Amino acid sequence: MENGFIHRLTKIIDTNLHNEHFGPEELAAEMGMSYSSLHRRLKENLKKNISIFIRERRLEKAKEILQNENLSVAEIAYKVGFGSPTYFNKCFHEYFGISPGEFKKGGKNKTVEAQSAKGKFFKVLSLAGGLIVVFALAYFFLNGRISGLTNEVPSEKSIAVLPVKYIGPPTYQYQAEGCMEELLDKLMKLEDLRVISRTSVEKYRQTSKSIKDIGKELKVSAMLESTFQKTEEGLILFLKLYRAENEELIWQKKFQDNLANVSVFQNEAAQLVAGELHVRLSPTEKQLLEKINGTNVEAQDFFRQGRNQFFLYQMDNTRKEALNEASIFFEKALAIDSAHAPSYAALATVYWEKNYNTTYFEANFLDSAFYLAQRALDCDKQSEEAYLIRGKYYYEMNDDRKALTDIQNVLEINPNFWEAYSVLSRIYTWRQPDFVKAIENGQKAISLNQGPGLAELYSQLGFAFACAGFKEEAKAHFNNAFDLTSTGDSLSYYLSVGTLEQYFGDYLMAEKYLDLALACDSGNVFLLRRLGGNNNLLKNYSKSLYYYQKWMQKKDSLNILDLGEAHRIGLAYAKTGQPAKANEYFALEENYCLEAIEKQRDFAQNSRAYYDLAAVYAFQGKKAEAYELLDEFIKNKTFPLWWVNLAKDDPLFEKIVNEKRFNELLVQMEKKYLSEHERVKKWMEENDLFIENSSFY
Repeated sequence: MENGFIHRLTKIIDTNLHNEHFGPEELAAEMGMSYSSLHRRLKENLKKNISIFIRERRLEKAKEILQNENLSVAEIAYKVGFGSPTYFNKCFHEYFGISPGEFKKGGKNKTVEAQSAKGKFFKVLSLAGGLIVVFALAYFFLNGRISGLTNEVPSEKSIAVLPVKYIGPPTYQYQAEGCMEELLDKLMKLEDLRVISRTSVEKYRQTSKSIKDIGKELKVSAMLESTFQKTEEGLILFLKLYRAENEELIWQKKFQDNLANVSVFQNEAAQLVAGELHVRLSPTEKQLLEKINGTNVEAQDFFRQGRNQFFLYQMDNTRKEALNEASIFFEKALAIDSAHAPSYAALATVYWEKNYNTTYFEANFLDSAFYLAQRALDCDKQSEEAYLIRGKYYYEMNDDRKALTDIQNVLEINPNFWEAYSVLSRIYTWRQPDFVKAIENGQKAISLNQGPGLAELYSQLGFAFACAGFKEEAKAHFNNAFDLTSTGDSLSYYLSVGTLEQYFGDYLMAEKYLDLALACDSGNVFLLRRLGGNNNLLKNYSKSLYYYQKWMQKKDSLNILDLGEAHRIGLAYAKTGQPAKANEYFALEENYCLEAIEKQRDFAQNSRAYYDLAAVYAFQGKKAEAYELLDEFIKNKTFPLWWVNLAKDDPLFEKIVNEKRFNELLVQMEKKYLSEHERVKKWMEENDLFIENSSFY
């Protein structure tokens, strides 16, 4: 260890101890080092980030003052640079295992490190004397377990519910799947328990992997295994709860009843799981685990069949027939029970999946999904799926305030609903840029979903890092997406990396990776669009037009809107001597943008429509109209890096690129981006999110 280096750091912190605003950036400046260099060197020497190093030095000084000076705890907190005595108390207790008040009263002669939280239980026992240990162990053995030893509280309370093993006629397997999914739903509503999604565990249905290996892959502390047997009298359900790290069987229980009473043993099972895993339950959660489902039995049976079909679609979204079957079963459930909220919410989701692209510009865009979600909420104010659909609807209708409110409602009801975190991550990446929130919510979604859609979640998180200007972290998450299959999805990977290079303004490197993607699949519609756009920025207009034309041949059959591309196709036509075709596409983009602004569609929300329409007008020489739109566009709170680079290099602005007014707008954009970049950088350092020496595969 570099003792001189550490000593110098410590001396600088001591000099600035009273200054609560003295943080990582200030320390780096005092050392004459860059922020990243200091971070790297501290990690190499002490395995700590800068913020933790500063905080621990403050706490060590506080301990010295407590031992040697007659000051109040609050006075000491301020003296060592804590702006809040409450926060100081919390940090002191976490670091030393004892509160500053307790230490001041009787701990001056103790070795405080012996009170650390990691070993506190055993140290306290040793201080109390050997007899207490003997009696305690005897008591625990007589009661069948050693609490705190073989049955200690896991550091992170988390569980995966494995696919049910079904015994009985195949036609009734949906009942087994439905019963266990309802139990899973109850567990997912417990805030103190992280619960992996059903789609995440389906891949283990036929696995030979051990409980321990599955637990490691899913990063959970417990596993619930079930066997469902259909009998003439009703059903038999066997449940086993395991500790994942050592495959210890915590408990097992047999439930036997008829299907009408399944809610009773679902509640009992959920209560047992929560108790064994030491899950803290709020009064509302306790009521939830005691509530008996009074739904019509026949309606619930149709709902389970529909949900099973929708699950098949979730696992493979090319199975459109399963989506149609799900819709039929949900409608049958409602024909029996017109107040069955889950079926309304599920139908809203089905409608969304079926009709999003085909009705984008229609006056009644997604109105049916909204109506069904609202109907579900009229029947049950605790329908998280209905809140999710309604929140997504408000998002599309350009009402972010209501959208965010509804997504938060989802998470208040079900804190393990991974798709809600994914939606929040998208909102904070693309619509209401706040890249700290975008990254936090993206990470949370990944922690809950290890099934279909995980690669997209990693890519989405990678783009959040890229928008904030952190290339290495973005690369790492694209690598994670690539690693998800045994062969690797080279096409998606090269496409993502090519897009990343474009975001950072390296269009030649972007072309290199996009060409590698092209070698994997020369007809991929998303790749063709990206190649058209990248060659636009490289001013290779003939090549740009070639790829755009191939893209246009494919997109219509796939119901893909060309929002944000028509004007670039127009530019390619204009630069290759085809003005009539150019004007046709410029008019098309103008219509898209004006309609999106008028109808307040998603495309207008983050000012993308204003930017693109300004680009069309600037190229056509309509400067006054272009600047009017840019003045609206620049009101955004911040801008992602890709947009800053695009605005600088966009050939559509070639007629005004040298004008003072346009360059002043570019300066404003860059200032807003840099402010957000620095904020995210500080947060990433505090949370140890920097990745050293990441590289592309």
